[in-house]
Amino acid sequence: MSRVPAVAAVAAVLALAAAALAAPPTGRPTPAAAQAAPQLTREQVNKLPAGPGVPRALRVSPAGAVAAAWHGPDLVVEPPPMGLVGHPADAQCVNYPDAVGAVYYWGVRNAGGQPTTGKATVILSCDVMPAGLPAATRQAWDQRLCGCMRKVFVNQVPTLAPGQIYGKQPQERTMLSFTSFPDPFPTCGDATMPHAKVVVRVVPRPEEGSAVGNNDRTVEFCIP
Repeated sequence: MSRVPAVAAVAAVLALAAAALAAPPTGRPTPAAAQAAPQLTREQVNKLPAGPGVPRALRVSPAGAVAAAWHGPDLVVEPPPMGLVGHPADAQCVNYPDAVGAVYYWGVRNAGGQPTTGKATVILSCDVMPAGLPAATRQAWDQRLCGCMRKVFVNQVPTLAPGQIYGKQPQERTMLSFTSFPDPFPTCGDATMPHAKVVVRVVPRPEEGSAVGNNDRTVEFCIP
């Protein structure tokens, strides 16, 4: 194939994706967008226009339960607030495409009846979902959706009194991450449009004892 037809083919795919993803943010991808998403390379994905604003709702797992007999400290990840429109640099991300997206800040609460005795670390891991997407598609979307969502905040959470939350006040917003949504926003039930699934884990403190089964919270960056 000559260079001109090859360039034209790439341009055609980008044009299809841009047109499909420029539709009003109804929350449901158009058929054209669903067809284009699996065909794009990472470079093409990173050039797609960002969705306008941020979604007002995400799929967030509930905090796990702890046995009623436990009265010690119990660290739980707070649900994230609605994201703030921003850029990767706002979340201290480097080597990331400079696309408009959403900055999220994370908080941790001591849901137990006793204070913690030391600092805690928070770990963010991320996967491109849904799991049934082709491997090449997941890889193409990985940088845009998950590149700034994989982080480790070492000893970022200070000692917490019972019921105290760290990370929600402006001066405490130190655990930041970023993702760039496609336009329109993906819905959680769509099997063709990629979205980020993030597990936020506060590393258990020794004094939590048996209250360690609810230290994780899963957030899927799609509209329920």
